[in-house]
Amino acid sequence: MRPVLIAVGPFASLRASQATAAIARGLEAEGVPADLCAASDGGPGTLEALLLGLGGEARRGGYALVDDGATAIAETATALEAALGSEASVVIYADPARQSPLAADRRVLIPDARFVLDALGYDARMRAARAVITGGATLAPADLRGTLISEAATRARQSGVPCFAIAGHVGIDAFGQRLLDLEVVAQAASAKTIERAAAALVAHLPSA
Repeated sequence: MRPVLIAVGPFASLRASQATAAIARGLEAEGVPADLCAASDGGPGTLEALLLGLGGEARRGGYALVDDGATAIAETATALEAALGSEASVVIYADPARQSPLAADRRVLIPDARFVLDALGYDARMRAARAVITGGATLAPADLRGTLISEAATRARQSGVPCFAIAGHVGIDAFGQRLLDLEVVAQAASAKTIERAAAALVAHLPSA
């Protein structure tokens, strides 16, 4: 049986890994295997997502190293400064909302949802899945472009893979849902309600 790919970002009170695990529990309780792909829009949560997806190690100073130490990941200005002091040839600064003057360094890369999904091998994993569940803290009109949800849903649509979403707050109407070609959008915020929402989505999944 092909798995369902879970590519969600952080929720208001849950890290991406926690939300992903909750969805996986809901699916697996209904006998559906899951491929866990904790992700992000390129802001907070990126360090955890890339560290989980690529392997590596957290370092003192608040940053992490992946790619055998060739790439450092930081989410705060303090961690960025520490990462720039490492031997990494590239530093990913995943906190665009709090830009630091240090981010102008030519070694620094500001990621976005596309970067994160590419790094996690999303496309190949999505094509091997029977469906995708994406999501995050909110799904609002502003999320129709440039966010994890929109990027994941667009890629799924282009590959003919059904895509579903779970969000802590849903602020789009049926038209917005159609723009992203989302099969079903569920609203849930806590681990328990997210787990239940995922279990309820099983009835809408295509056959394995």
